Amino acid sequence: MGTDFTYTIIWQTDKIIFKFDGEFFGAVNNATLLEPFQKHECHLVLGLTAGGNVNFNDDILEMKHKPFSNTHPKADKQFEELSRNSDWTPLVVDHIRVFAIDKEGN
Repeated sequence: MGTDFTYTIIWQTDKIIFKFDGEFFGAVNNATLLEPFQKHECHLVLGLTAGGNVNFNDDILEMKHKPFSNTHPKADKQFEELSRNSDWTPLVVDHIRVFAIDKEGN
């Protein structure tokens, strides 16, 4: 149907590594930022957004990519109509895999 992408998060006690299609994308290894993860139970939350003021700012995207304004009073209806009646390619999450490893890497 389309192109497959693989997003990877490797969460270790001293760092969190992010990869996109197997290539290193970035990491968090600042002890101050990671400290709360050591003290509290943590959860991985996966989110999918289809628009909004934070992810798709009107000042950044051209109207041909997002033909409605975030501040328009009926922006949600415009998005719904466009997604139903256009040739936009849908985003489909095929599957999610979660693995846990112990300190030895098993």
